[in-house]
Amino acid sequence: MKSNYRCIALTGANGFLGSRLFAFLRTHAYTVVPISSHLYKRGAGVDMQYELANVFCQAQPDVLIHTAAISDTGCCENNPSDSFDSNVNFTSVCAQLCEQIGCKMIFTSSDQVYSALLAGEHSENTALSSNVYGRHKLEAEAAASRFCPDTVSLRLTWMYDLLSCGMKTHNNILLRIIRAAMANTPIKFSSTDFRGITYVYEVVKNIEAAFELDGGVYNFGSGSSHSAYDIACTIMNAIGLGGRCDELIIKDENSTPRDIRMDTAKAQAHGIYFSDSCEGILKCISDYTIGL
Repeated sequence: MKSNYRCIALTGANGFLGSRLFAFLRTHAYTVVPISSHLYKRGAGVDMQYELANVFCQAQPDVLIHTAAISDTGCCENNPSDSFDSNVNFTSVCAQLCEQIGCKMIFTSSDQVYSALLAGEHSENTALSSNVYGRHKLEAEAAASRFCPDTVSLRLTWMYDLLSCGMKTHNNILLRIIRAAMANTPIKFSSTDFRGITYVYEVVKNIEAAFELDGGVYNFGSGSSHSAYDIACTIMNAIGLGGRCDELIIKDENSTPRDIRMDTAKAQAHGIYFSDSCEGILKCISDYTIGL
């Protein structure tokens, strides 16, 4: 899809999603202006707001993609004031600047807004969260919409990728299982935990379509009919270790039930589709093995 927007400002350009967006957009003829991480790590003080306003005034971006966040749920629980500064206050400042210069804002939210609910699949109007990170993402969505009504908030699932040169990685489910298999270390996965997981490049490749969405909240990622344990077994089969699944993947039947799967019908109505979680795993592995 070709967009009429050409200059893109990007927070979190060194992060897991942001680094991949940065590379993708630059190879698709966009001018990409990364927002320095020192700004959003300093809180929402006057100095930060002044410096960020200068960046916006000089770059005059058509779109801001705001991916920067403290996304470690444990860190947010232990440091709620830091989480609020990074995830809510900084988002509010970005939204106000976007509105002032007429810049479209794409805000990356999270499926953690559904973390207190059971019996997915959840639509965008059924949000409730019991953890600090999810609550702050909800507050950030509301603030972005209030200050910049055209903001598109994308609720993302847990994303994964294999190791990519020059790209940040994290301990996502695919790499966790590969590393556990290499170390011959069994790993537990819940049979009562249901959530979608998304191949990060499906998010990246759908971002241009998100530029054209009307302001609002959209579930943006893969669906799933499988538990975390089932998905782990799918990964074992996909990497050719299905015969060792019973040895390395331990079914945890005693964990607290959770279901944060998302209904993506709203995005689909705009022609935006994602693979099912298990299909996405096969696609990711195929992308890295073609030509080997």
